[in-house]
Amino acid sequence: MYDPLTGGHAPTEIVQFIRNHSIMSVATRGEAWPVQSATVYYATGDGLQLYSKFQTSSDHAQSICVDARLSGTIYDHASNYHDKFGVQLRATCVRVLDLEEMREAVDLYSAHFPGARERFAPLNTLISPEARSTMYRTTIVAAKMVTPDGYSEHYQQIS
Repeated sequence: MYDPLTGGHAPTEIVQFIRNHSIMSVATRGEAWPVQSATVYYATGDGLQLYSKFQTSSDHAQSICVDARLSGTIYDHASNYHDKFGVQLRATCVRVLDLEEMREAVDLYSAHFPGARERFAPLNTLISPEARSTMYRTTIVAAKMVTPDGYSEHYQQIS
């Protein structure tokens, strides 16, 4: 719930919102174009890491190789102009290269999105430089929320 005294929402409310959703729009800084954006599916891990599968040749994946910072938005699909529900976030994003973390990320993502497991390459391929598509870990640095009750004016740490 929005607290007018602090001008924000409780971090636990923001975390719960993120965990209850699975689609995020991300913006990254690119070389070919100053800003790249994409809509990605994500699964939430422990510690509020968000795991997404990207094509390694995509503009946003290439941008992340140059600058790990990204901005993102997650909005409730039932939102409308008068009843807005969403989170804006600042985060870092890196490609998963550790075999055990990749195994956990693939398991998490596959449990969240039925049918996804069949589309993954073998784990050793996913962590190799030749991977055409692989997992990336987004770690949230700060977030703010909008609800019909109010809009958080400032980003806050939620970890």
